[in-house]
Amino acid sequence: MYILRHPDGDPSGKMMFQNAYVWLVFVAALDIMFTWVVLWYGGYEANGLAAVMIHTYGPTGLVVYNICSYYLSSCCARWSRGETAGPAGS
Repeated sequence: MYILRHPDGDPSGKMMFQNAYVWLVFVAALDIMFTWVVLWYGGYEANGLAAVMIHTYGPTGLVVYNICSYYLSSCCARWSRGETAGPAGS
């Protein structure tokens, strides 16, 4: 099992910003649900890349696009703070 460790090598093994990641997952799920509701009632997706994914792959494309975008932004944020990934307990 891999966890994200503090840049200073915090021995507790706790991941930085644990609560923030929980909220990020919650807001990402809300984003997917509300986008689908807007599309259901005749709205449109303003993001061009997301619109192409939805048009091409349907609801699966929406979910995959959102998961990939949140994962990429999370990785960029961790990289900019100098976090590393490694085995738990090491």
